[in-house]
Amino acid sequence: MIEQISTIISMDGNGLYVWSCLFILFFIIGINIYLPNRKLNRIYKENKAKAQ
Repeated sequence: MIEQISTIISMDGNGLYVWSCLFILFFIIGINIYLPNRKLNRIYKENKAKAQ
């Protein structure tokens, strides 16, 4: 069991490359989700303040 996990993590010596690419991918996806939501919330708050 532990040997299988070690094999998955190391990926025949390419593990560092693969895991770093996955981390960068998830980081970019997270930024692409977070920034537009932050901007939309700011727009909603400005419109709400103007309506009152």
